[in-house]
Amino acid sequence: MLLSFPEWNGEFANILLNDHVAGILSDTMVTPRSFTITPQSLSISIAKNVELITAEKTLGIDRNLRNVTFGNDEEII
Repeated sequence: MLLSFPEWNGEFANILLNDHVAGILSDTMVTPRSFTITPQSLSISIAKNVELITAEKTLGIDRNLRNVTFGNDEEII
């Protein structure tokens, strides 16, 4: 699969994607949003609709320079 995009001069650039990335992007539930190209890498941002779940419990962790705080609806340590 090729990622094809227009360059500033009106010509198109093509980047060959590996099988893993092509497989992810061919999923009908995935929508490509944007991409960033640097001399060393290509990053592709995608969105995917997922089924919502209802959480049974929640917890939080706060890491600071000198302490860690952990808590849920019942107790804070």
